[in-house]
Amino acid sequence: GEVEYITCGTDGQVVLTFDAGEEQTSWYLTLMEDYVKGAEGNALCPEIRTALEDNAFGGFGRKGVKKQLEQAFASWPVALACIHATQESQIFERRLSDRPALKDWTDPTCRVVLMGDAAHPMIPSQGQGTMMTWEDAADLAACVAPSLLKELRNSTQNDSVVDLSTAVRAFVSHRTERCARVQKFSAEAYMGSQSSKFFPLKVIQMLGRKRSMEFIKDGYQPILIPEKVGLRKRFWSLFQRN
Repeated sequence: GEVEYITCGTDGQVVLTFDAGEEQTSWYLTLMEDYVKGAEGNALCPEIRTALEDNAFGGFGRKGVKKQLEQAFASWPVALACIHATQESQIFERRLSDRPALKDWTDPTCRVVLMGDAAHPMIPSQGQGTMMTWEDAADLAACVAPSLLKELRNSTQNDSVVDLSTAVRAFVSHRTERCARVQKFSAEAYMGSQSSKFFPLKVIQMLGRKRSMEFIKDGYQPILIPEKVGLRKRFWSLFQRN
């Protein structure tokens, strides 16, 4: 499977193509809304701008989208080849957006808790929306399972198990910082984002991105299941070796 990625020189303008199997090619063409709208209202892509303003933008086969993309990517043969080979009804367009990071994912009772895109929608530049959701699911399950089992059994035998609301708060506290950091990096490192032309600053930016990518890859730490620790257990823990 071949992959081709071309930055077009304009901030956020990218051509991405890859082998989708069965002799099919998937492709992405990206444009920033500021570029589409143009400076001071002089739209560089007026039809696309009108579609955005009229809420007609989005979904499959918007009338005229093929011609509009041909105009926007007229200088890029790879993009034109993809557009020409694709029926207008098969062209899917969407706006990419996120929102400021949330610090509280629960209702006051802690009986409702957000996770995944409901808690931390991300620009898909790093492909981390699904990955963060899997981490959410694993941590939430590990955190609340003992409390749920205790409630289902209506048992008071295991005093080490915390109540459900405490378990949910522990989950939220554990996840919010990591997800907010990945969310922020995904927004900053959108496809086609421009690096500084000042070399020292460019190096600093590249090192920052390297650290962020390492944090995404290696920064996950499974949650430690919260528990109530009695005085006796605290006392004996003083004598236990690591």
